[in-house]
Amino acid sequence: MRLFRRITDDLPPKGISIFFIVVGFILGGIFTFGNMYWFKTVSRDEALTVTAEYESYKVHYSRGHSQYVLIRFKNHEQLDFDKYCATDDVIDMVDSILPGNEVNMLVHPNSDTILEMEANGGYILRFEESMKRLKSGRTGYYFVGGFMYLLFIYGLFSLIYERNQNRRHKKSTG
Repeated sequence: MRLFRRITDDLPPKGISIFFIVVGFILGGIFTFGNMYWFKTVSRDEALTVTAEYESYKVHYSRGHSQYVLIRFKNHEQLDFDKYCATDDVIDMVDSILPGNEVNMLVHPNSDTILEMEANGGYILRFEESMKRLKSGRTGYYFVGGFMYLLFIYGLFSLIYERNQNRRHKKSTG
């Protein structure tokens, strides 16, 4: 009972509660359901087979770590390696591909993520490894999504509690 009183004594203002509801619901959905769609586990047969002529690449960094590697092609739309697959070894091997070389890839059907790449007679990234890395990386997003939904519930709880308190106060004074 003391814990409940502590929680209800320190409820945020109405505007903050509404912010928690909106942001928690939207980001919770993106981090859980979006993640399930964009990076769902697929079989080799479900992946899209792409052959393209390599043009260039660009590594996008955040806090000193690669976030993703964007690969450009002459005859295909750009694709990328997700941050969980964009290891230093993968980046070094992509750097060794000469412009104009043909690359064979398996691409995730729900996103532009390269799951396997073969060039220069060898593998830059193997399908099984990338699926394993994407699966382990998704776990963190589920925790963030869960936290966002808790924020949503907390905001909703505080608005409902405040409304009930206001009704009780009106009944007792009115």
